[in-house]
This record gives sequence, structure tokens and C-alpha cells, in this order.
Amino acid sequence: MRKEIQINELIAYISSKCGGIDLSEESIIFDDLGINGIDAATLMEDLAIKFDFSLESFDYSRYFLSESELSNIFRSLLYALFKRDKLPSKTFNIKHLKRVVDRGKWFDPEVINDRL
Repeated sequence: MRKEIQINELIAYISSKCGGIDLSEESIIFDDLGINGIDAATLMEDLAIKFDFSLESFDYSRYFLSESELSNIFRSLLYALFKRDKLPSKTFNIKHLKRVVDRGKWFDPEVINDRL
């Protein structure tokens, strides 16, 4: 049986991993955290270990930029200016991540690029 966690536990853990920034259940992972590349991958892996869920079906490239994409100056500038509006990426918020933890495995959010 899975241990039930409270969303505040998830928020506190993510905040502690990202320098204590103020977050809510509507905070968009990666965008509001200001992370990408290896930092984003590490955070997801840490979360999966800490909260015991599978990332088997999580496609990193759909949610954040890789290190090689970040090193592309034009693409990085585009990202800095327009965020995900101009990039082919999905987003998800902490509320969705809580559902993932409850289910025990990653699943894509039903709504793309919207506050779920």
C-alpha cells in the first residue's frame, strides 16, 4: 500500500531542493523553478526516489531543454524572452506531480501548457 503524502510535503521538498523559493500547488515545474537540463533531470529523479514513483514513461525532452539545447545561444535567448510559448514543450504543475505520486508512476497531464 502506498503512503499518502500531503501536497505541502511535496511543495516543501521541491522548495528545499531549489533554494527555498516560494511555491504553490499551481507552480509550474521547471518554469517557475527556473531550471532546465541536468538540474531538471536530477530534480525529477530525486522526487521519484523520495516519493517512490516510477519515471519509466517520463519523456524528459517533452518537458525541458537538454544541456545541448541550452548551449544553443539562439534557443536559450528565445526561451529567456518567450518561455515555453515558442518552444515545443509541455508543462505540468505541482498539483499534477502530486497525482503522479499518488498513482505511483508518471503519466502525462491531460491539459498541455495550462495551469492544471
